[in-house]
Amino acid sequence: MWPRAYATLLRTSFPSIPPAPAPVPLFSSSCTSLQLRHNFIKEKLALLSLMNFLFETPSHDRNIPFAAIADRTRLPLDQVEWLAMRAMSLELIKGSMDEVDQILHVDWVQPRVLDNDQMSHLADRLGEWSEKVATASNFITDQTPELLG
Repeated sequence: MWPRAYATLLRTSFPSIPPAPAPVPLFSSSCTSLQLRHNFIKEKLALLSLMNFLFETPSHDRNIPFAAIADRTRLPLDQVEWLAMRAMSLELIKGSMDEVDQILHVDWVQPRVLDNDQMSHLADRLGEWSEKVATASNFITDQTPELLG
């Protein structure tokens, strides 16, 4: 049922928030504590979704339009600024916002525990980075043999 699905979502770190079920069946009478914390849970899911989105975005390309964040987190566009400010206030991310152009500039993302898929993604990115460093090193060696010889 839905509590188990949301617990799985938190454990496995799905990239985006699934659509919430209709409000009436969302909470049964046995889930009073969850019902009272519905907004808190929704906020945490949105923050988790934002963190996953930023983790999957290459560090050199972290100028994210608000519309992309809204799409990924399934929040209305007018709540993205609040979400970004909340993530910054919790020190989950560091960066700045361009509210006129509606772009979030992210310089740093809080490290976190990664699952196997995320570790594989990170390993791929490190492999790409290693190839770029090797290419740059070869270029410098080829262009300036008198400095390195």
